[in-house]
Amino acid sequence: GEVDVCINPYTVTAERIEKMDFTQPMYISGIGAAVHSTPKQTFLQFIKQLFSIEFIKSVSALFFLLLFVGFSVWIIERRKNTNHFQKGLFGIFEGFWWSAVTMCTIGYGDKVPITTSGRILGIIWMFTAVIIISSFTANISSTLTVSRLQHNISSMKDLKKYKTGTVAGSRSAKYLLDKNFIYEEYTNAEVLLNALDSNIIEMAIYDAPVLNYYILNHKYSHTLELLPNKFNTDYYSYSLPKNHPLYSDINILLINELNTVAWQNILTEYDLNEN
Repeated sequence: GEVDVCINPYTVTAERIEKMDFTQPMYISGIGAAVHSTPKQTFLQFIKQLFSIEFIKSVSALFFLLLFVGFSVWIIERRKNTNHFQKGLFGIFEGFWWSAVTMCTIGYGDKVPITTSGRILGIIWMFTAVIIISSFTANISSTLTVSRLQHNISSMKDLKKYKTGTVAGSRSAKYLLDKNFIYEEYTNAEVLLNALDSNIIEMAIYDAPVLNYYILNHKYSHTLELLPNKFNTDYYSYSLPKNHPLYSDINILLINELNTVAWQNILTEYDLNEN
């Protein structure tokens, strides 16, 4: 050493730890993926998603559950409660109707179980239906509003079907290479995002906070977006020469600073509140 401390944050890697010491992480993030912003949904796209496999599966599962509960209450009530649950197919439909209005908390009162077993089933179904209808509503909302690209990406494996680029010599490039990706290399993050913005590639993979900064503070804020997925954990720290006498003092000062309101305001200003 000629330099006591490097304040340009590095990601901590096993190779770098062998050569230098690192402070406590001042920021924790990961490898991110930038894509073109999701366009506003058209009516045709809405109809297409409305009849998607996921939507049809959800509706079908709910239908058969209603039919099962309705059939069950009909089996219990059909002998002692023929005024509300008749025998035959029409009685099964009445059971289906009862299960549907009970789940929706409408409760017209035109069909009411009178047996002990039927009432116990009704109580169980009412509490169960509250949970089911909440989950069903959330799943349908997700199906109809979340972009298909974002919805289908949960791991690095899902990215292989897209033409991808990253910064040459970066940790992201090494990560993609280790995962057997085929990708384009660019000199820096701005050139990488230019390639994405120009449709040369379909997805930019690089350090998430760097991508986020360029998207928000350059010309890409209306055309590109950073997906919420993070595919690797990166620790950003300051570096010092091995066994440097200031190491402990810098760590104490850094930890104190990271707990201040001023630091949290900086993270908020640059939209970096992810950890």
